Amino acid sequence: MVIQGVTYLSDFEAKKAIMEMARRLEAKGWLVAGDGSMSVRVGPQAVWVTVAGADKAALTQDMLVRVDMNGKAMLSAKPKPLPEDLPIHLKIYQENENAQCVMHTYPACAAVMGMQGQTVQPAAFSPAVRALGRVQLLPAQNVDAQAQAVSLLCRTDKAVLLENDGCLTWGKTPAFTYEKTGVFAGAPIRVAYQAKRGIVSGVTVDCPLLDGGLAAALLEGGRLDPERFSSVCLRVAPDRADELMDWLM
Repeated sequence: MVIQGVTYLSDFEAKKAIMEMARRLEAKGWLVAGDGSMSVRVGPQAVWVTVAGADKAALTQDMLVRVDMNGKAMLSAKPKPLPEDLPIHLKIYQENENAQCVMHTYPACAAVMGMQGQTVQPAAFSPAVRALGRVQLLPAQNVDAQAQAVSLLCRTDKAVLLENDGCLTWGKTPAFTYEKTGVFAGAPIRVAYQAKRGIVSGVTVDCPLLDGGLAAALLEGGRLDPERFSSVCLRVAPDRADELMDWLM
């Protein structure tokens, strides 16, 4: 539906998308039971969000609540527990008019990076990570302080890592936001995290340009220095060096 020139999902479409994405996220282990939250914007002043503690593997319509931009429940006959991180969702929608979905999830690598105080730098590794761009780390603090910190990033960035609390991703559609969440579970970002710590080891790389053993040998113990790997790629695959770089980086 179109409101004031902006296309939004309908209430039915938003609830269906949240339930579908929740099941996919839980199946991959990026959400467990009542952890995390999801929301979809359905108008200038309306958002559907999962209730606090909702089991994402068995999410039903009665585990969703429609709220306004002040976090006040709408269309609900009885009070429902709102997620603790709702103020962060709402702040993203208020500051980024293009954001129509927000996910708070726990891919293993995102959780580890958050606990280790790591960040993701822009245009550093694989094409998917480059598309994600810079990902900053927000220190553990109260939810209002985190919402304020996110407000300074959400217009230009697409995600943040939360210290000891997974990650937040946002985007134009639920599918786009799910895709960005998936970057944190992919091999390139795991390798990037390990490389940043200087402990790349036991790497398995499925690359059509060279066998896995050679790929692992190239990465073993290295820090993924672009200058170093560019020369290796030119030597190993002179006609497809850029493609090889994407696999290795």
